Amino acid sequence: MMGILAQNGYNIVEDREKAELWILNSCTVKTPAETQFRNEIKKAIMSGKKLVLAGCVAQSDYRLPYLKSMSIIGVQQIDKVAEVVDETLKGNVVRYLNVRKKDGRKTGGASLHM
Repeated sequence: MMGILAQNGYNIVEDREKAELWILNSCTVKTPAETQFRNEIKKAIMSGKKLVLAGCVAQSDYRLPYLKSMSIIGVQQIDKVAEVVDETLKGNVVRYLNVRKKDGRKTGGASLHM
């Protein structure tokens, strides 16, 4: 995601208090990870930051009331992170959660060039 954002002109900052927007990515659907994820969401809200959620936790819990007004990127939609950030910074809520399939097989996500 960092590479995609950098290619689209975004600056990645280490100090999250200086960031306009936070991206929270959690890929473990277990109670400790979910609790930490919720705590990070609360911190972002209390700091007045725009927020994009990514990964397994957000994708599996997207219907929960506390996630209702937040932008979410599913694991197969990571390649759309710059678009989601653009729209979220404009005040819009964007959700890309669908499973992409081609010839009956899952596809999508960011390309990996080796």
